[in-house]
Amino acid sequence: MTEAIALLATAILLFAAFLVTHVALLWIVARSDAAPRWKWLALVPVMTPVSAWIAKKRGAAITWGVLLLAYAIVRLVGG
Repeated sequence: MTEAIALLATAILLFAAFLVTHVALLWIVARSDAAPRWKWLALVPVMTPVSAWIAKKRGAAITWGVLLLAYAIVRLVGG
């Protein structure tokens, strides 16, 4: 039972960090010098890291991907 609670807490924290990173990416792209097309595409969740990459914010885009991958792994392990 303790392991299940630890996995649940980890999943919750990872998802919260992912959401904060996603909102931060939206903000970064909206305030960047990227073309308006990329700013609008950032509103599509899958395109947000791509838009950030185009806006030259590669570290934030990589963080978004790593958090999403970590969350998916924890969810798969937790069942």
